[in-house]
Amino acid sequence: PRRMQERLKTVFNLTLDKGIDDVQVAVGAYGDATNGERVPLQISQFESDNRIDDALDNIFIEGMGGGNNGETSNLLFYYLAHHTTLDSFEKRGEKGKLYVIADEKQVPINARHIKDFIGDAQPLGDLSFGGIAADLTKTWDVTILLINNYSAKSQRSLEFYSELFGPDNVIVVQDADTIPETIAALFAFDMGRPIDSITADLATTAGKEVATRVGATLEQRGSKAGTLR
Repeated sequence: PRRMQERLKTVFNLTLDKGIDDVQVAVGAYGDATNGERVPLQISQFESDNRIDDALDNIFIEGMGGGNNGETSNLLFYYLAHHTTLDSFEKRGEKGKLYVIADEKQVPINARHIKDFIGDAQPLGDLSFGGIAADLTKTWDVTILLINNYSAKSQRSLEFYSELFGPDNVIVVQDADTIPETIAALFAFDMGRPIDSITADLATTAGKEVATRVGATLEQRGSKAGTLR
């Protein structure tokens, strides 16, 4: 996580400086609200310049969790569903793009977690896995970048997230070291940039090997969507 935190700074330029106008980016982190973490939810403001670097610097990697077969990305999803305002959605009906790094599946959260970590006296929606996902996808297009490690396989995380968001929206990451570039490239692709243009930029900024690996992920995305732009 710390390596990703640092390297994400260098790859946002792939989208912010390459012809996609008026991009607003927020970054966040989640942990496990049910397992004694102090800061299981962190999220920045939306930024359109290098202040996003400061937001990345301010994310605290707590390094706890484990032992209870899951994490609480659902706490983050609840927050995004009920406590964000998207100019693109309000003015044009265009959903936000959410890219989530995950390995473990979710564990349930309850009203106390919502009150303690977000401040809502009462939950603003259904707190079941499916209920939160349904509220989230009203305003966000969700992509899960799944690191299919031992924990993910033993918990059947691929099946879990595929059921929540559909199999087309879950991408198994072949190389975790390329996740920052993959996020930037997927966003550029989802906003309409062609694959060959994205990989050409990646070859310049990150090297041909990274460009090849990320390009394979984009091809996977394109084939699922039924188009290769």
